[in-house]
Amino acid sequence: MASVVVVVPEASLYFPARMLSGAAGAAHAEGYRVDVVAMEGTAEARALQLKTLLAGEDIAGILSFVPRPKSAVLDSGVPLVVAGEYDNKMRARGSLADGTAAGKIVEYLASLGHRNFFHVAGPSAWPSARNRKAAYQEAIAELGLNSVGIAPGDWSPGSGYAAGKKIAALSEVTAVVAANDQMAIGVIRALHEHGISVPRDVSVFGWDDMAESSYLVPSLSSVHMDLEALGTRAMRELVARIRGTQATPEALILDPMELIVRESVGPVRGA
Repeated sequence: MASVVVVVPEASLYFPARMLSGAAGAAHAEGYRVDVVAMEGTAEARALQLKTLLAGEDIAGILSFVPRPKSAVLDSGVPLVVAGEYDNKMRARGSLADGTAAGKIVEYLASLGHRNFFHVAGPSAWPSARNRKAAYQEAIAELGLNSVGIAPGDWSPGSGYAAGKKIAALSEVTAVVAANDQMAIGVIRALHEHGISVPRDVSVFGWDDMAESSYLVPSLSSVHMDLEALGTRAMRELVARIRGTQATPEALILDPMELIVRESVGPVRGA
């Protein structure tokens, strides 16, 4: 049985398992074995890892949920699909890289009276993180709101916690938009330790709608994507490339993202 390799981030704890499940299911349905590899280290180290994988004789193709290192010069004949990046016309592929929901979050929070925002961004190497940040900034500018600050994160709760400590010192901030749920959780913990109530004092919005989000206290508002479908369709595109056929148009299209509003957001304080 031929194998396909699925590449996930080194910090795979923060990688949505539902996306991997969808990809694996699609591969198995087409008769491929799935090997999962965590991409680790610096950009140079990851480029070398990727080049080594592509040189493998028994690999039919590679599906990567990790951005392709800029330093990677790839001349292998092994098909490679990088989910969440761009096609050859620089259009975001699928929904993983689509950041427009960040603007919808800002609009919704503004409708609750919020004017002073803070963004906890994902790693800049990730197109999804860059696009979410850009959509956040665009909405802030278009609506005449104030972005008090942007903190860099690495998808982990720890980086959200570090950002939360900074936010706690900024009394004007009433709304936080985090690029994923784990960082939002870290923000909420830091605010709690500083006696700042969520959402009474500060509203916090996450992204990914992970399974635990609805069970937190307060339950976390988030962005829902059909991650299983994203994994499935990315794998189907890879299979099409392996077999030299054209991927179906729906392979790159997902249902629109949905804002899931829960207890972590509310009207601006004093409203």
